[in-house]
Amino acid sequence: MLPEEKALKQLLGEQAQLEEKVKDGELLLASRKAENTQFQDHYYQSIGLLYVELDRLNARLARAEALSDLNNPLAQEKATLAEKQAQLSAEEAGVIPKPTPAPEKTPQLEHAFALATQLMSPDMGISGAEHERRAAFMAQVNTAYTLGKTDLIEKHILAFRHDPDAITASDTASRLVKTIRRIAQLKQRLLDIEQEIGQLNQGELAELMALVTEAKASGVNLLADLALRIRQQIAECTLQLNPLA
Repeated sequence: MLPEEKALKQLLGEQAQLEEKVKDGELLLASRKAENTQFQDHYYQSIGLLYVELDRLNARLARAEALSDLNNPLAQEKATLAEKQAQLSAEEAGVIPKPTPAPEKTPQLEHAFALATQLMSPDMGISGAEHERRAAFMAQVNTAYTLGKTDLIEKHILAFRHDPDAITASDTASRLVKTIRRIAQLKQRLLDIEQEIGQLNQGELAELMALVTEAKASGVNLLADLALRIRQQIAECTLQLNPLA
C-alpha cells in the first residue's frame, strides 16, 4: 500500500468516528431542543398566562391610582412602567404578537452578501450537481442576509471555500483533500453542537427548568406552588380594583 493510500485509510477511519460522534451529538441536541420547547410551552400555559393576567391587573391598578393623583409624577411613572410590563408579559406568553424590528443593513452586511453572491452564484456551476450545491449555499446566505447576520454570511463563505463536495475527482490525492476537508467540517459541527447545547442551558427559563426537575425528584411541584401564589395575588388585585371600577 502506497503511503498516500495508507494515510487516506487512516483519515477515512477518523472521519467515520467523527460522523458517529456528530450523529450522536445531533440526536442529543434535538432531544434537548424538544425538552426545552416542551417545558417552555408548559410554562407559558400554566404560569405565563397567569403572569399576563396579574400584570394586566397591576397595570390597571397603577393607572387608576395615577388618574386619582394627576399631579404626582411618581404615580404616572409607576403606571407607565406597569403597562409596559403588562405588554411585555403578553408578548412573551404569545398573547399578543411580539414586534420584530427589521435588521439593519450595514455596509459590512452588504459587502459580505456581495462577496457571497459573486463566489457562490449558481450560474457558475459547470454541472447539475454543482449548480444545486451552489444554490443550496446561496439559499442559506439569503436567509442570513434577511436576518442581518453578517457573521453568518461570512461563516457560509468559509464553509463554501472549504466544502468537501466541491471536490469531485476520484484519484487518491483528491480523495485525501476531500477527506481532510470533511474531517474539519465534522469537527466544526461538533463544536457548533456543543455551543448550541450550552446556549440551551443558559437563561432564566433553563435555570427554572433545572430547578423544577430537581424539585420534582423530591416530590415537589414548583410550578403548581407558583401558580397558586400568582392566583392569590390576582385575587388580591381584583379586590383592590373593585372599588375603583
